[in-house]
Amino acid sequence: MIRFRPLIVSAIAAGTTDLILGLLAANLWAERMLSAGFDRLGFEPMVTMGMVLSHTTERLVMGASVAWLYAAMRPRFGPGRVTVVAAGLTAWLLMIVQFAWVNVGWGLFTATLMGVFVLWGVLEMMVVAAVAAWAYERLGGS
Repeated sequence: MIRFRPLIVSAIAAGTTDLILGLLAANLWAERMLSAGFDRLGFEPMVTMGMVLSHTTERLVMGASVAWLYAAMRPRFGPGRVTVVAAGLTAWLLMIVQFAWVNVGWGLFTATLMGVFVLWGVLEMMVVAAVAAWAYERLGGS
């Protein structure tokens, strides 16, 4: 049974972690690589307040989704690493791999760019799942 207080706190923790990791990725490589993709499409890369709010909301929702996946899988797999990996990989497949597949298929971004995105994404989703699990278990989410 999912306990909602631990779920809400773990969702906030996981969402915040995902937001921080997303900002780290943007500073490390994403801006440079996305600019190359935008140039191919003829777009002018620029950051607006709407984009910042959209990105922030997306990251918080992604983190909350991973926390919910962990809480939902926990009764079946039990607390611990197996559930963290299962939740992280599920989130990675549904949120990261699917996004990359579609964008490469449509020709929006290069396979190289999306390959880096997918590799970063698996690390990111595992960290977010671990934070979600830690917060959920810390608050007695049994």
